[in-house]
Amino acid sequence: EALSALLAGKGALDEADALLLARVASAANPEAAAALLVERARLHLARPEGQGPALVLLQSVGGAVLPDDALALRADLAEQAGDTIDALACWQRLRTLRKDDRAARDEVDRRLAALVVRPTVSTETARAMLEELHDANPSDGALAESLFDVYGRLQNLEERNRAWAALLEREPGLPASCHARWHLARAEGSEQGGNA
Repeated sequence: EALSALLAGKGALDEADALLLARVASAANPEAAAALLVERARLHLARPEGQGPALVLLQSVGGAVLPDDALALRADLAEQAGDTIDALACWQRLRTLRKDDRAARDEVDRRLAALVVRPTVSTETARAMLEELHDANPSDGALAESLFDVYGRLQNLEERNRAWAALLEREPGLPASCHARWHLARAEGSEQGGNA
């Protein structure tokens, strides 16, 4: 630990990180080891180009042992790095941890919703996550609109139209653009049915 701190103090963070990771791997107390990694990650973030090394350190331990703020930091860094899978896992863990704090959970829900609508997330994953989030907070219009957009990615047009119809029935206050897309889809469906 002393050698690692000395190396970090001299700016040799790569060497200090290697020693720290070796120590963490053999640590009997994962929470204490995670605290050391979080401290070192914050040192990296104070340096230019420090996000990557900070993320690597935070990813070197399971999300379950990271404190709440470190897990949020890991989720942010993973999002910035394009590691959608890790970011989703972190936000989902934070959602569980913050279940008793409505405002904090709502913020996590917004972050999850923004993340799952990205094209890199499969339609099935995005749909399942947004349906869960919307069921938990049916008054959130932004979640409903995101869900409508994800339904628009469904390849099966009948399934898409049924999903849109059910959502618009539950959420008639969705923007006019959603209603317009639904009416256009119905018209196209009727036209294709008439041509069959």
